[in-house]
Amino acid sequence: MADPNIGVEGPPELRMRSSSDVSDLAQLLRGIPASVIAANWSLFRDPGADRSTYDLSRPVNILDVFISHSWSGSPLWKQISFLTTLYLREGYIAMFIVVIPLSIGVYVLPSHQELASVLVELVGVIAMCLGVVYGYRLVKKKSEDMVFLDKCCIPQDDPAAKERGICSISVFLHHSSRLMILWSPDYFSRLWCVFELASFLRAHSPDAIVLVSTLQSRFCISVTICEIAVLVTVILSDLLFKIHPLAFYAPLVVLIVLEVIVTFVICVEVISGFVPAKSKINEQVESFRVSEAQCSLPEDNRVLRETIAQWDRHVPVYDYLGSAYCVSHIYADSDAQRAVVVVR
Repeated sequence: MADPNIGVEGPPELRMRSSSDVSDLAQLLRGIPASVIAANWSLFRDPGADRSTYDLSRPVNILDVFISHSWSGSPLWKQISFLTTLYLREGYIAMFIVVIPLSIGVYVLPSHQELASVLVELVGVIAMCLGVVYGYRLVKKKSEDMVFLDKCCIPQDDPAAKERGICSISVFLHHSSRLMILWSPDYFSRLWCVFELASFLRAHSPDAIVLVSTLQSRFCISVTICEIAVLVTVILSDLLFKIHPLAFYAPLVVLIVLEVIVTFVICVEVISGFVPAKSKINEQVESFRVSEAQCSLPEDNRVLRETIAQWDRHVPVYDYLGSAYCVSHIYADSDAQRAVVVVR
């Protein structure tokens, strides 16, 4: 059992000293339903927010998920990563529901079965995408999970309330069941991100961390698009060249050319994205310095450094980063393209 006082420190004026302080800080806890984040594709766009954004959240006693991410990362891929983590299973279910009856129907067609089978595959991909995007409408339990997203759960239009919320981030982390990291290559260079990870590890097991690589999401979708393009092009070329003298060779040539192009694209993606990102994780964790890390908002630097200074009186923040160093050793989850952080 974690010590209830672990992970809730802040600057001296906000540190909890009594049960009344705990009750007071607990009133800051707010969460936003996962369905609201899933439906609103603009929430990851930038850290700016107004009262209407704050009103999307509501008071909670416990948070199911705390989202940790870098605001400089791609908002599109963070949104897609979030959706696939929660609703990929619903995407597969939607695909099977659509594809199975259509596939049976293809066999009873008197003609054009080859073209119909391609159309069924394309419809299946579309159904899967729609299942992921609109999965929050289908699964009530997941969609009701309360999630912490900073711009929605901390008031941005009241400077005093905002600073109090920022100083109490450890309270949010302590009352969160899981930490979802939407990882981008600059994650460990951002002071907020490292602070959130280290603070979460002060009170939770690393098993409660879910790391979702936005690069992996981009890679999987890129490969899917390439394969669909190959499939459609080959079938169309086969149909177009059926009455042409080159009917025997043309589809084969088109297939070979497309496969070469797809292989090249995948290699470029791996070499330019995955390999540098892998080495960057190790480098960022090993060379991390609080004095060098930065926040998207300069005014947050002071608050975080004061909080970390309080930590260092007891256990240096580097020790927590050391326990999370194996973020570089990612075990892929084939169901949701997720990974868990495990201790080295």
